[in-house]
Amino acid sequence: MRRTSGRWIAVLVMLTGTLATGAAEAAEIRVLSAGAVRTIVTELAEAFKKETGHTVTLTFGTVGQMRQKLASGEPTDVVIMTDVAIDQAAGPGGVVPGSRTDLARTGMGIGVRDGAPRPDISTPEGLRQTLLAAKSITYVDPAQGATSGIHFASVLQRLGIADAVKPKTKLVSGGFPAELVARGEVELVAHQISEIVPVKGVTMVGSLPRELQKVTVYSAGVAAKAAQPEHVRAFIAFLARAAFKPTFAAAGLDYRGSRVSILVDLDPASVERTAIVESIAAGPDRRLYLADRVTGNVLRVDPRSPQPVVVGRIESRQIDGKKVDPAPSGLAFNSRGDLMIAVGPFKEIARIKAGDLSPDRPGFADTHATGVEGANGIVFDRRDHLYVSGGRSGSLYRVSPQGGAAEVVVKIEPHARMLPDGKTQQSIVANGLAFDAKGALHVADTARGAIWRVEIGADGKAGKPTLLVQDARLHGADGIAFDRAGKLWVTANEPNAIVTVAADGTVEEIAKNDSRGPLEFPCAIAFIADTAYVSNFDTPRRDNLAADGTTARDGIGASIAQIGP
Repeated sequence: MRRTSGRWIAVLVMLTGTLATGAAEAAEIRVLSAGAVRTIVTELAEAFKKETGHTVTLTFGTVGQMRQKLASGEPTDVVIMTDVAIDQAAGPGGVVPGSRTDLARTGMGIGVRDGAPRPDISTPEGLRQTLLAAKSITYVDPAQGATSGIHFASVLQRLGIADAVKPKTKLVSGGFPAELVARGEVELVAHQISEIVPVKGVTMVGSLPRELQKVTVYSAGVAAKAAQPEHVRAFIAFLARAAFKPTFAAAGLDYRGSRVSILVDLDPASVERTAIVESIAAGPDRRLYLADRVTGNVLRVDPRSPQPVVVGRIESRQIDGKKVDPAPSGLAFNSRGDLMIAVGPFKEIARIKAGDLSPDRPGFADTHATGVEGANGIVFDRRDHLYVSGGRSGSLYRVSPQGGAAEVVVKIEPHARMLPDGKTQQSIVANGLAFDAKGALHVADTARGAIWRVEIGADGKAGKPTLLVQDARLHGADGIAFDRAGKLWVTANEPNAIVTVAADGTVEEIAKNDSRGPLEFPCAIAFIADTAYVSNFDTPRRDNLAADGTTARDGIGASIAQIGP
């Protein structure tokens, strides 16, 4: 099994903990735990021992098996099960009421052997056809009380294929059924994501479609008969440390599911479209900034009191004797707090200085960079160089910290895709931009439904773009941003979805809805701490691009949606 987080945990322990000075006060903490958190709890238990000297004895199994052990009176100090199971076990002989601490959340996914083609599981019908076509399937026996097995059996029933796949299904009693896939004994595994990700030789295809997904929260509780409750609580607090959150995420234990809500409606008269926002940025003041394509106003929104205020403005221009509106798109802040704005119609990057972003006297934008044809997404590197995507041209531009003329550093090859209305072609191949922690530039390819990765050298020169992933769930890939765990979040505007992409190209659908929202042509995303904020562009969605060309007007309109941690 992969052990990608152990070294990171060890570093955190050295930085945040104090090593035990002797064994005289060492205690043994006995843990009954659901198998979904086996990998991370095992590693953290060892880290806890190094920090405190206390030994942690672990017993893993299905939630049903852990319930039976607890009910039979098996000696234990800590119980880790689903939040529902912990709550149901509260009372004498079970778990101390009120001691529940939520640790992780995971969803159900599908895995195949490394190197095998990734099947389509993006929709219920796609999953149905994939399961019917698979030569063999494995998952945990529902009779063992396994959360994943019980749910997947219900999925097969809902898809109407339970009898059809039964002869080729191999049920296991627990553990890691993905190991059967790694050994080549079974073609496909359905299990919780956290129990697919650690298995060497297996590729996580992705999560189950939203309609069929089950998000499970795993929680720890103090056993009612714990021998040394103070040490038990210390261990649970250790597991719940904020510093370990990225490690949980890397282990597939930070599944966010569809927890989307509207932070603020920017366009109460949505039918008339009095506001259109295409991008969003988080400022150094932990507030959100957007540019309105209708008025040219730059808006600021404080998530704690989300009332939009105008703090800047981009004026229209006369070009070739005609009035041209700025129609601003991408936004980004440099290290000085100046706000840069992509202005495609002007082929420029506009700038509003930090001190001019004020509701009392909104500042006017000046020109920072020129020669950026199709200016769209923008992002700064660590040295304050600005990178700009060129939309349909595929050009990626670079601008020095001082501004001036932009230079093309690399290009994404052109591509066009016919949209479902049969009349419209999507040909934007260089859209949203984001740098990962190692300094590699990632590019959203709207037309292909893909993410490209571009290495940037110390001299600013760009390497050849490499395709990280291409997936139907990424059709309409627009704005992108990395979260603190290093996962790339993508606004997929056509299907009204938020999708994440892992470093290995694994795609997971976080949220998706129809034209009624709360996602309405999501086009950009920004993070403040662990909360994602999404700008809704409010334009015809994929489900509206039918042959008759009708456009639904039943949603909220231009707005900011939020996805909490």
